[in-house]
Amino acid sequence: DDPIQFMAFCFDWKNFMSAGLGYKSQLPCHMDASNNGLQLLGILMRDEISCHATNVSPTNYPQDIYQIVADKTIEFLKQDNNDYADDWIKFGITRSAVKRPCMTQAYGSTPYACRKYISDWYDDECKNKSEIPFNDTNKFQATNYLSRKVWDAIHAVVGKPQDAMAWLQDTAVRLAEADKPFYWVSPSGFPCYQHYTKWANKAIKTKIGDKVMRVRFRDDTDILSKRRQFNGSSPNFIHSIDSAILHKTVNLCGERFGMNSFAMVHDSYGCHTTKCDAMASVIREVFVDVFTPDLMQQLKDSVEERDGVDLAPLPTKGTFEVSNIIKSEYIFA
Repeated sequence: DDPIQFMAFCFDWKNFMSAGLGYKSQLPCHMDASNNGLQLLGILMRDEISCHATNVSPTNYPQDIYQIVADKTIEFLKQDNNDYADDWIKFGITRSAVKRPCMTQAYGSTPYACRKYISDWYDDECKNKSEIPFNDTNKFQATNYLSRKVWDAIHAVVGKPQDAMAWLQDTAVRLAEADKPFYWVSPSGFPCYQHYTKWANKAIKTKIGDKVMRVRFRDDTDILSKRRQFNGSSPNFIHSIDSAILHKTVNLCGERFGMNSFAMVHDSYGCHTTKCDAMASVIREVFVDVFTPDLMQQLKDSVEERDGVDLAPLPTKGTFEVSNIIKSEYIFA
């Protein structure tokens, strides 16, 4: 599904077949996180259930959170006496059905977006099926029904991460009500400043030939938008943590192993195969270093001290031991 990457492999394989043993490949080998956003929220909350489902906890074999959520969705469907439920079970609920809703949970996804993802998945699946249970007259109702079951299944599997998101959103709103931006410093020392303002609708009249046209656009005001601050709080805070982990991983790989060749894309870390073991050990060490402090407590203390705004009590955390990440084989794999 990545033809350019596959072509790069083809060229590399050709060169190897020509040169034989001793050929040095320049292709990067990548280690990917298992649903990175939910991983980070789960560790923030010390949540045993979501840390297990996203491979943060040490396990003997890799966990598949998408399949776990798909199985939970099927369980909910079987419990519901509804014609749509029976039709969906016959149609088949696969891990691909719930993948996008799961992936976007940590970044402020909504029930509306979940229904859109389910609808898109259904359209793709129908291309390969001879029997289609829902058509234009009932497709919206059917996908809307399934999206609610998927939404409930996600919350059942990753409940405490939802609590962390809700607290971050509430914090952003309280600051906006006090006319203060949301400010914090990432674990790598990078200052993060969230300041989304309200939009004002404006229009300009212009003339093209003999025709007078009105061009409409939105312009920022100086007033903080509670809605935009709310929506941006969780994804921005989580992205600041995952970027800090990347920063610290690259720096430590360079300092300790002299590495200077990286292929990094968000939560996919790439290096030469001869350096994979070194990078893998550094990733886990950095995770422990970043999350040993209580980042949410630090955020609460700094905001209240600096901005003088009383924040809600932090949600109750679980008992996951951060130091166990060192022994996790599949957190990045």
